[in-house]
Amino acid sequence: YHLLSFSKNKIAYSSSLGVSVIPDDKKAKYLQHLPSFQSIAVRENTGNKLLRELLHRDDIQTVLDPVFLLSAAQWSALADDVHLPHSFSQEKFILCYLVGENDYYASQVKAISNALGIARVCVVTARANRADSIEGEYCEWAGPAEFLALKRRAAYVVTDSFHCSVLSLIMHKDFVALTRFRSDDPKSQNSRMTDLLSKFGLLNKLYQDDGSAWQQS
Repeated sequence: YHLLSFSKNKIAYSSSLGVSVIPDDKKAKYLQHLPSFQSIAVRENTGNKLLRELLHRDDIQTVLDPVFLLSAAQWSALADDVHLPHSFSQEKFILCYLVGENDYYASQVKAISNALGIARVCVVTARANRADSIEGEYCEWAGPAEFLALKRRAAYVVTDSFHCSVLSLIMHKDFVALTRFRSDDPKSQNSRMTDLLSKFGLLNKLYQDDGSAWQQS
């Protein structure tokens, strides 16, 4: 945590707590350092509420995630020099980017592929997730620019990533957001996703593992 204890003049812009409850072991640190911030702006309404209650401050704001500060054209332009394999421009595919490792991911990706009638699944793995349980084509060669190029071409996006969901919104890509954490996990960051999708009236895009198969919305 970068709480700038060495500085006198400081602000926080678009910070993210990412949780629905502040852990007890973080409260003392927040109470020690955050009151000295002249201005605090966070990304999530949930985080805003938590800090207002903890710090007894009513000046905390909720602002956009910095990813929203670039337009679709600006993000797309970063991939203009990327030359994807020819097949990606000729064939429909689902772009799959998953950070977590949940047993239900594989079955849901398969259900989505079948329901959409899109057989090709391109999987870009996060560093945190090196599992190969998803049935698809692993694009280990894809860096940030290649990822944007794939997203630009994708017919559909499956992700559990907050920022991949944000980019899907910006680039007007239909997507489904899979929940990465169990609802009873004290370290759950699901509130980031629910706050984001609620803001756009898209909670129907959030799939929670309740044993049912995915259905297109």
